[in-house]
Amino acid sequence: MKDPELEVLARRLDGLERTARWWKVGAGVVLGALGLILLLGATLPPDEIRARRFVLTGALGHVVATLEERADGPSLTFFDMAGKPRAELAIKSDGSPSLNFFDRNGKGSLVLTVGGDDWPALAFFDKDGRPRASFRLALDGSPALNFYDGQGKAGARLAALPGGTIGLYLADKDGNPRAGLSVGADGSPALNLFEKDGKKGAGLGVLPSGPIGLYLSDKDGKPRVGLAIAGDGSPALALSSLVLFDEKGKVIWKSP
Repeated sequence: MKDPELEVLARRLDGLERTARWWKVGAGVVLGALGLILLLGATLPPDEIRARRFVLTGALGHVVATLEERADGPSLTFFDMAGKPRAELAIKSDGSPSLNFFDRNGKGSLVLTVGGDDWPALAFFDKDGRPRASFRLALDGSPALNFYDGQGKAGARLAALPGGTIGLYLADKDGNPRAGLSVGADGSPALNLFEKDGKKGAGLGVLPSGPIGLYLSDKDGKPRVGLAIAGDGSPALALSSLVLFDEKGKVIWKSP
C-alpha cells in the first residue's frame, strides 16, 4: 500500500526536475545566441582603423614594408631581405609627391617627383647619393636635361626655352655657366662665353639676315668691341665692320 504523501512528494520532485531541464535548455539557447553575436561582431571588419605606424613582416619575421608619418611627411617604404629600403612612396611637408628607388646600400639611385613648384622631374644618383643627371619639365612645358659632376654640381644643361631657343650650356666646377651654344627660334646660331660671375665675355653669332657677328665684353658684361661681316663675305656696312664702344656702350670708333 502506497503512502499518499510520498506520491505527492514524488510528483512534485518530478515537476521540479522537468522545470530545471527547461531552464537549462533556455539558458543554453541564450548563451549560444550571445556567443554567436559576439563571434559575428568580432569577424565583421571595422569601418575605420587608426594608427601612427603600420609594419608588415614576412614569414621569417623580417620587416617587409612600413607605413608611417615622418617629420617631413607620410611614406610607404619597402625593404629587402637584408632590411635595406629599396622603394618608397612619400609626400613631403610641402605637398610634393615622390617615388624613390634605392640601391643595395639603401642610398637613393632614382627619384621621380613633382616639386613644390609643380615641376615634374626624374633624377639619377650615383653610389654616394650625389645627383648625376636629371630631366625636368617646367610649368610652361619647356624641357631641360641636366648633367652634374662628381660633387653633385651642375656641369652641363641642354634645354629648350619657352621662346623656341634650344641651348647647350657648360658650367665650371663651381656650377657657374661658362659657355653656351644655342640656336634661336629663327634658326640663328650663337656661341657665348661667360666670365666666372656669369656675365658675357665674348659672343659669336649668325643673324637671321645672314651677317656674322663677333663681340667682346668687359668685366661688367657690356660690349666693347664688335665685328660684323655680311653673309656674302663683304663688310656689313650697315652694321659696321669693326666698332669700339666705351664703358657706357657708346660708339667711340668704327671702320668703315
